[in-house]
Amino acid sequence: MARIAHEKEALLAVDNTFASPINQGPLALGADLVVHSATKYLGGHSDLTAGEQMTGFGGMMTIEIAGGGQTAAAVADNLRISLLATSLGGVESLVSQPSATSHHAIGRDEREKRGISDGMLRLSIGLEDPEDLIADLKQAIDKAIASGYSLP
Repeated sequence: MARIAHEKEALLAVDNTFASPINQGPLALGADLVVHSATKYLGGHSDLTAGEQMTGFGGMMTIEIAGGGQTAAAVADNLRISLLATSLGGVESLVSQPSATSHHAIGRDEREKRGISDGMLRLSIGLEDPEDLIADLKQAIDKAIASGYSLP
């Protein structure tokens, strides 16, 4: 991207909020400007106000729940630890279903072109014990199956 931007005599700005400096260094990759939302990952607790290619990942991930939107909604509703909310997250873990929340206004065909399926759940991982979060996700899936939702 930097090469293309510079060939056109344009500047390249990168929002590195999700990756954070520990995972990606856009300046070293040719970016001219890098911004971070310092109230997200940089402070570590989302309790402050602050004005190389990626080798890891940040605290946000997506999973695909087989069975579609209703099954994904049931799994999200059955979670005990993660709160149902649309946010980048903070110290507490959050879950959202983009097709029903942040991307609801976009038609299904366009969402699917963008890789946003009805079965997608977005997880913003907080400070809870990873084993607790994994166990919670497993029980939420098991409960959805027991309630009659199918996971083909």
